Amino acid sequence: MQLKRIDSFTLNKRNFVYFDLGRIQSNAEFEEFMCRGKEFMQIYEPKSVYSITNVEGLMYDSETKKLIMEWLTFNAKYVIQGVVIHMDGMKKITFGGIIKAAKRENLVYFNTRQEAIDYLSQV
Repeated sequence: MQLKRIDSFTLNKRNFVYFDLGRIQSNAEFEEFMCRGKEFMQIYEPKSVYSITNVEGLMYDSETKKLIMEWLTFNAKYVIQGVVIHMDGMKKITFGGIIKAAKRENLVYFNTRQEAIDYLSQV
């Protein structure tokens, strides 16, 4: 993976984690992301981070949907509030169903990373 898929920063004494799923092109690449992401998240206490997840250009199929469900279920224990960005059209329908099935009521959607940061800085 060329881009840094996982990043963290602190703002207003809040821990933020940025997950870039954008342009993942295969399930193998998604599985690699999940392995790294799970290791990364385990450094945090439960319910201690605000997450931003970019899904722009994410290619998905039925297997990817299962992997996303697994990812959402895993990181739920760490996330106070999450935002998914760049989710438009069919992604809103598809991922909206996955998010509901994963019982992740603490996820909302915005268009940009900055909108997500602004929102999460206020909740």
